Amino acid sequence: MPWRMIRFLIIMSVVILFIGLNSGNRSDISFWFGNKADFHDVPIFVSLFGAYVLGAISVIPFALNRSISKFKKRKKKDKSKKESVENPKNS
Repeated sequence: MPWRMIRFLIIMSVVILFIGLNSGNRSDISFWFGNKADFHDVPIFVSLFGAYVLGAISVIPFALNRSISKFKKRKKKDKSKKESVENPKNS
């Protein structure tokens, strides 16, 4: 348990260090061709944070699908086990 907290603190320290060192670096971001969706002088850490958030959001449907399918399998298995206990085969 304390190792998880120490690892989390180290990772957060590296992230904060990265933000601090790159706060002066800026770039232009364009979401589409042309000048309609251009952002000028955006700090690099903001664009990386946005990419991280979009990546995390895109994983949510896959994680939900996996947990739902596991739940359905477990429910089906429990149902078949319950039926086999209630109705034993007579040989």
